Amino acid sequence: MKHFCDLPIPVIREIIGKTWAISEKLDGSYMRAGIDENGRFYTARKGSAVYYDFTDWPDLAWTNYFRSAHIALEEVFFTLQQHNRVDPGDYLDFEVIAGEMPNSINYGLFGANTLWITGGSMPYGSMAISGKELFRFDGTQSSMGFIKVASNFIRTMDGKSAYRERKETNWSIRKTNELWVDPKDFFDDRTQNIKTWLDVTVEFRGHEINHGDFLDLKLNRKPEFITDEDWKANRLEIIAAAKDRREKLRGDFEILCNVAARAMKSKLSTDYLRKPRNPADIEGTVVKTFRTEVNGNTTTSIPVIFKMVDKEHFAPLNNFTHIVRYWLQGGRRPERPSFWSRTQDWPEQKRLDRLEVLRRRYQRGKYSMDHKSRFGKVSYANWDLDQRTLLLFAELKERIQNGRNGIQGQSSSNQQGRDYPHAEVGSS
Repeated sequence: MKHFCDLPIPVIREIIGKTWAISEKLDGSYMRAGIDENGRFYTARKGSAVYYDFTDWPDLAWTNYFRSAHIALEEVFFTLQQHNRVDPGDYLDFEVIAGEMPNSINYGLFGANTLWITGGSMPYGSMAISGKELFRFDGTQSSMGFIKVASNFIRTMDGKSAYRERKETNWSIRKTNELWVDPKDFFDDRTQNIKTWLDVTVEFRGHEINHGDFLDLKLNRKPEFITDEDWKANRLEIIAAAKDRREKLRGDFEILCNVAARAMKSKLSTDYLRKPRNPADIEGTVVKTFRTEVNGNTTTSIPVIFKMVDKEHFAPLNNFTHIVRYWLQGGRRPERPSFWSRTQDWPEQKRLDRLEVLRRRYQRGKYSMDHKSRFGKVSYANWDLDQRTLLLFAELKERIQNGRNGIQGQSSSNQQGRDYPHAEVGSS
C-alpha cells in the first residue's frame, strides 16, 4: 500500500478535493480465515500456504500467536456453521495484534491479542443467531467476549536455546470502522497547504516549473521545457541538477505529509474509532477515496487506497525494531546481505561463534546496523517483542546445528497435538 506522498502527483491533486473514508492502520499481521468450497475451515497469510489445522503451521516461534489465533477462529467459524451463518467460500480478513507490542506500536494490555476484522465476503456487522447477534459491536468491541485458547508457545530465556510452555491466550474480536471526512475540514488548512505548495513555481535553467510537476519530472527523456540544443549539450549536467533539486523538494513534501498524518492521528479519538492513550499509539490511517477517469463520453470512478503514516516518527522506530531480524536472516528490506546468507559456506563452529558474538552485541544494545550507522544503547519496552528477536537467535543456532527448520526434537505433530479441550468462548 502506497504512502500518500508516494502517489502520482496528478492523483494527489485530484483526491485532495474528494471525500475520504479513513480507518486506523493497525500495526499487526494479516490473516485470513474462512470456509473453503468443500466446507473445510482454513487460515492463510498473504502469499503463504493454506493451513487447515493449527498443526499445519511451521513449527517456529513466529507462529506462536498464529497457531493460537487459528484455534480461536476455528471455534468462531464452527459456531457460525452450526447456525448456518457461513457458506462455503466465505471468509473474513483479520489484522492480528499479537501481544501488547507486536511490531512497533504498543497497544497495551487491553489492546493485546485482538483479531481485528478488516474486511471479507461476509456481512459481519450483525450475524443473528436465534435472535442473538454473534457479532454485535458496541463501538469496535464484539459482544461475544473473549475466546480462551490453550496452546504451546516456543520461548527462550537468553537467545541460546528454546523451550516450550503452555500458555493461555484470551482473544477478542473487533472490527475496524470507517469515518467519512472532507480532508479540507479534517486537516484544517494542512491539505490546502499541500495543494498550495504543489502549485508554487521555481526557476530551473531559465524556465518556471511548479513543485508538483518537478516532483513528477521524468529524467529518462528530455523534459518538454528544455530545448533540444541545451539537452544535447548539457544532458548529464541537467539530469544531475534536476535530481538534486527534486530530492530537496521531496524532503520538503514529506515534511508536509508527515504534518498531515499527525493531524489525522490526533483526530482518531472518536466514538467510531479506537481510542488510544495518545497519538503515538497509532501507526497511521488507511484512506479510501476515488479519482475520476474520462474516456470519451464515459466517466469512471477509480478506487484509490493509500496510507498516511508519520514517516518522521514511525519509520525509524519500525526500521529499528526489525533491523536485527532482517540482518540476521534477510527479509523484504535487508540493509545488507544477511548473516544467514553470508555465512552459508562457513564451517559450523565458525557460524555458531559469530552468531554468539551477534547475540551478545544485541543483549548489550550495541548492535551494528550496517557499515555506516550504529545505534547506541537501546532498551525494548516490551517482553514479547524482545522474545521474537531472541528466539530468532536460538532458532538459527538450532538450524546450524541440525539443519532442521524447527527446534531440535520438537515436531509440530507430536508437540502441538489436540491434547486440550476446545477453545472456550466467554461472555461479555
